Amino acid sequence: MTYPETAWIQSINSDLPTMLIINKEYWKIPKRYSNIFNKLEKLKILFYDFKKASNHLNVINNNPNEWWLSSEIQETLNELKMNFSIKDDNYLKKWEIFFKKKLSE
Repeated sequence: MTYPETAWIQSINSDLPTMLIINKEYWKIPKRYSNIFNKLEKLKILFYDFKKASNHLNVINNNPNEWWLSSEIQETLNELKMNFSIKDDNYLKKWEIFFKKKLSE
């Protein structure tokens, strides 16, 4: 992926080891999110360079969970989820109510 989108955050929410490569020409990080994206870059979740991402992938290839489950990464991912994810066990019911309401208007 070249910018954050639904598939990326779903992968994060599924607790799957996930990396993101962004092309800065196509997506600029909003200033209000620069702190979290700086952390993601430092922890080698976010890359701006394919070669660096590839190198990191080669390093973690044998045991990506060792990297992914580190406390620092998990703390940062929790922060990311709090800011970018909707975690609700009743999300399907809420969508159902939403669409029924819209259809009845």
